[in-house]
Amino acid sequence: MEVIYLNGQAKSLVQSDWLGKPCWKVFPVADQNCAARCPAVKAVRNGGPIAFCEEKICAVDRSPLDLAVAVIPLPVAHDQKPGAILLMRPKPGDEETQFRSRLMDDARKLRKSSPLEG
Repeated sequence: MEVIYLNGQAKSLVQSDWLGKPCWKVFPVADQNCAARCPAVKAVRNGGPIAFCEEKICAVDRSPLDLAVAVIPLPVAHDQKPGAILLMRPKPGDEETQFRSRLMDDARKLRKSSPLEG
């Protein structure tokens, strides 16, 4: 998957060169072969339900940052590439079950409100 958009908050967390690059070039623990096992790529490819995964990124200051990610596959026309919105939040140190539940609820609300959602 290629990174094509970052909102303002995301831009403040990550390196400035993310846009236009494949995800395996921007996530430090990924490689070109990770697509076969990646929950985000599988969710987008299959057009399935919202998926949850965890990622580690290098923040602007190059420090590692653990993120919880809700992968929201978007419906596409037959002539378009599949895509997704990745809703990312820094992982908390505690209350992970409640945090994950809130993240997924927010992802469902975002998908439902999307003008692309049919």
